[in-house]
Amino acid sequence: MADDEGPVRHGLELGDINATDDEVRATVQSYNYEDCTSTIALRDWLEDRRQELVDAGTYMPRPLPSDQEPSEALTERQAAAQALIERLTAGVPADVEERTDEQHARWILANILDWHRREGKAAWWKYFRLSGQIPEELIDERAALSQLTL
Repeated sequence: MADDEGPVRHGLELGDINATDDEVRATVQSYNYEDCTSTIALRDWLEDRRQELVDAGTYMPRPLPSDQEPSEALTERQAAAQALIERLTAGVPADVEERTDEQHARWILANILDWHRREGKAAWWKYFRLSGQIPEELIDERAALSQLTL
């Protein structure tokens, strides 16, 4: 998004859906669609690799369903972080130009609370994005190698 779309971007970050227009919603919908279809493609690819191993005689049992619940520690941590984010951003204008220094500091603090968890996802996003490109598209990518020859 362009820098002049600051209020829209901040509206998305703060969960204020009314601050977004149809174009932004379409972009988010497209991103989510791409994310879902790439997840399906990954599943299919993994299943194909598994079947190749099975066909070659490798014993590949599937894990049994677990009755374990997700870790309560993570769920509690996420709930606590979300509650703190909501308290820190309460009353903070979506437009950065309208914020006081104190409000902007609270907004920054709120957005770094879950930074490590989000940052871990970024590497995977980059991996899947690069995996979907053809060699010619990778030439200008700083995070990829393409068309290497001896």
